[in-house]
Amino acid sequence: MPIPPRLGGLLRHLHARDTEYAVIARAPLAKLEKYRAKRGWRIQLYSSHGSDFNYDFHVTLDASVTPIQFNYRDADELRAAGMDWMLDTASQPMEQPGMSCFLRDDDQVFHAYSTFGRGTEQTGGAYGFLDMTALGRQEDWEQPAGRAGTGLQMTTVVPASTGGRRHHERHIASRTGSRASSS
Repeated sequence: MPIPPRLGGLLRHLHARDTEYAVIARAPLAKLEKYRAKRGWRIQLYSSHGSDFNYDFHVTLDASVTPIQFNYRDADELRAAGMDWMLDTASQPMEQPGMSCFLRDDDQVFHAYSTFGRGTEQTGGAYGFLDMTALGRQEDWEQPAGRAGTGLQMTTVVPASTGGRRHHERHIASRTGSRASSS
């Protein structure tokens, strides 16, 4: 249940537009509340423990409860996409990332949108930013083939007060065999 550190500022913007952000997790509520207090979070936190919510929205995969579907793909489509590991009943129940948006009108709640897997990464860290860059995530499987190991380097601005290399600099160095530039 990763929560971006910048969420506090975003919540103010969301609330100004009558929008709420909430996290739903399968753990019992008492456990979630304890974790939220430990982390100092000020977000709406709900438990789906004992309910079908995660199964209904296909983020808990368990063929013994409901047919497997993930990211709008059924079992045949997952198999064809090389994602048959999701169908392995020995690994179930299996949790997957998902994000849903709802619209509430008085007492009526409407499911407006859901996204899964990579669709959730735009809200939780570096991947959303990497996806906007020329080199992207530099995953070995990305196209065109070899893009991940091009030897290109990104220039990183690191404030002098930090005095050290950042994780992304180590990542670039491991890919290129050299240290990324710092200015």
